Amino acid sequence: MQRMERTQIYLPREQRIRLAAAARTRKTSTAFVIREAVERYLDAEGHEPSGEDGLFDLIGAAGDLDEASDVARSHDRYLAGARLRRVPKRRQKPR
Repeated sequence: MQRMERTQIYLPREQRIRLAAAARTRKTSTAFVIREAVERYLDAEGHEPSGEDGLFDLIGAAGDLDEASDVARSHDRYLAGARLRRVPKRRQKPR
């Protein structure tokens, strides 16, 4: 389970009542309902996990390496190639 950090929010009374009712109906905690709602919101807005250690950004970065036998030795080359593939090419201005 992921480590939780305490956060305090202020809600209008009506929202708090509706939130408590939703939690009771689902037989779960109010905090869980809030976490689910926040996760859905962030997903809908296109916010990716923070990847605090940067490793999340590396997942799949080098593409399909199933046939590569020198990944351990040549990892820098594979990652550099992945970076170049992700950088959008600039359009040249018409002359």
